[in-house]
Amino acid sequence: MSIVNDITNNRPDQRRDSTGALHSGTGTMTAQERDLLLEMLVSSQRRLIAATVELGLNQWTFAPGPERWSIAQCAQHLTLSEDALLGIVRKQVLEAAANPGAAATARGRDGVVVGAMRDRSQRHKTFDFLVPQTIASSPAAFINSLLVKRAETMQYVRESGDNLHHHFAPLGPLGDLDGYQWLLLLASHTDRHVAQMEEVKTQPQYPG
Repeated sequence: MSIVNDITNNRPDQRRDSTGALHSGTGTMTAQERDLLLEMLVSSQRRLIAATVELGLNQWTFAPGPERWSIAQCAQHLTLSEDALLGIVRKQVLEAAANPGAAATARGRDGVVVGAMRDRSQRHKTFDFLVPQTIASSPAAFINSLLVKRAETMQYVRESGDNLHHHFAPLGPLGDLDGYQWLLLLASHTDRHVAQMEEVKTQPQYPG
């Protein structure tokens, strides 16, 4: 079983996971946590590219209905979100007052965060600033843009010595997430919308 499966197979009511006991006392990522997050970022990027790279323009822009996004809109949402979520970690979470005492409560909820984000049975309206207003002209243009942004995210993860486990920001019903959990959310958010793209492809009117 991979470390990705190990963390995401936790049920939402479980309060611990395989990495919980390994959290650094200083609040920084452990080597295992860093490796897990990098693996999730790489694998979700790979799935996203596979879902889009061979699409024709009619497939790229096909929308299943007036209130449902096309694959291109899903892609643009991911482009916006990549910047936004990394920015939240760097400019909001880490600038909040450190609360090392809360780390014990948050520990073990990593799998809950990942599972909730990937669960397409629970759908919520996104923030207005993450609603796509324009789209990339082609899958290739989107992929080129996304790779630049994902490279920045991965560089941060590789190099970060920030006390991610000691700083928190709330996210709806998930409650307070530490900085590391916000990064897990970023990676699993990609998988959520890859699944949405695959749903678009199953529509009867989807161009062949």
